[in-house]
Amino acid sequence: MAERMTFEEIECAFPGEWVVVRDFVADEARMIKDGVLVAHTPDRDTAHHAVRSFEGDFALWFVGPALGDGFVRTRRTHALGFDRDDFEVACHRFAPGAQVDGLLGVDFLAGSRLTIDFVARFVELSAVP
Repeated sequence: MAERMTFEEIECAFPGEWVVVRDFVADEARMIKDGVLVAHTPDRDTAHHAVRSFEGDFALWFVGPALGDGFVRTRRTHALGFDRDDFEVACHRFAPGAQVDGLLGVDFLAGSRLTIDFVARFVELSAVP
């Protein structure tokens, strides 16, 4: 597979898939310009498992169907033990190597109780009866 492709070529070739790129070139904003495609899969877990054996830098992102400026619609979004079906998600590209999978906003957390205890270093999300 290991083929150098531009960001645009990857986005066109693999809609609905997770892609992994190595030996990439990024611009000043750390956005990927091109790189060597080493894996692509529609399954998130498979993509995350593939990069565990990598040493050095890599970039991993989902090529999603756009719903306008920066949004994709997911069949199911699962986070913190909660599921949201047919859920619109705002998207942002993090810099390669960022230790972030994503952020949860008020739209996802609505109808839940969120407790953050900074002193005890404890976070709890629970359903409201």
